[in-house]
Amino acid sequence: MSNNVFISVLLNCGSYDVSCFFRKLDKYEDTVFDNDDDFSYNKLIENVKDNYEDYDIDSLNKELDLMAIRSALDQAECCDEFEELVWNGLNGYYNCSENYFGFDNEKELRKFEEWEKFSKLLPLVAWQG
Repeated sequence: MSNNVFISVLLNCGSYDVSCFFRKLDKYEDTVFDNDDDFSYNKLIENVKDNYEDYDIDSLNKELDLMAIRSALDQAECCDEFEELVWNGLNGYYNCSENYFGFDNEKELRKFEEWEKFSKLLPLVAWQG
C-alpha cells in the first residue's frame, strides 16, 4: 500500500485527492511558505483540529489556503483596507480534489499596489487573467 492510499483511508477520501493536496502544499512551500518561519506541518494539523468539526481532506485544503493567505498578507505588508477587502471577498469551494478559492472583489483588489506581490505569492489559477 502506498503512503497516499494509507492517508486516503485515514481521511476517508481518494488517493487522487491526497495527491492534489500534496501538490498544492509543494507549490505553497516553493512560494508563499518559502520565507515564512511560522509555517509548519504541525501548525496546519493543530489549526485543523482546533477550527474544524471534521478532520478531513476538505478541512486540510481549506486551512492550508487560509494559512497561505495570512502568510501572503504578512509578506506583502498589506494595508488594513486591502486586508479587509481580501477577507470580505474570499470565496472558496472545497470538495476533495476539486477545491479552489478566489475573490469576489478581485477587480477592486487589483487597484492596490499590494496586489502584485500578494498575488504572486499565491500561485493559483484564480490569479490568471
